[in-house]
Amino acid sequence: MIQGAAASGSERSGLLASFLEAEAMKDKIALGVTRSALDIMKAEGEAAVKLIEAANVGNNVNTYA
Repeated sequence: MIQGAAASGSERSGLLASFLEAEAMKDKIALGVTRSALDIMKAEGEAAVKLIEAANVGNNVNTYA
């Protein structure tokens, strides 16, 4: 049973390990969310470039028609 300073050394180290494991998992989740957001922004940027290129092709066709 854990009660403040009355906790044994092994109980404290177990709690510390659990805390560190939870923090590492939180960081992995945050990194995954960041990567997903970057992937989405990259895809949006690539789509925007394709739209601009398509608009330029359309403008060139109109210019030379």
